[in-house]
Amino acid sequence: MKLAPEHKRFDAEIAKAAIAGIRWQSMVPDKRVKVEVESGRIMLTGRLDLDCQHACAEQANSPLLAVRGVTNLITIKRHVNAMDLGIQITAALTRQAVASAERR
Repeated sequence: MKLAPEHKRFDAEIAKAAIAGIRWQSMVPDKRVKVEVESGRIMLTGRLDLDCQHACAEQANSPLLAVRGVTNLITIKRHVNAMDLGIQITAALTRQAVASAERR
């Protein structure tokens, strides 16, 4: 993609706009996403709690002027709910006991 001369921006300018865009997203916790820009391509890294935060961080940067692309390498921190885990273990043990009883 070739930009018109008046639309060209330095990587530092794009990075500053990208950081501001993320900060304006109420769904994305402040300072949990790192922004790097090289040749107009934004790379997002960090660790967030929810898939929607991951998507919001990317969407905040896609429409920025002079951005050639966004690579979203943000990871999602999965939370384990002890109650859900207990239910899953109980269900697995029950299935195993039923299967074992049926084989006898």
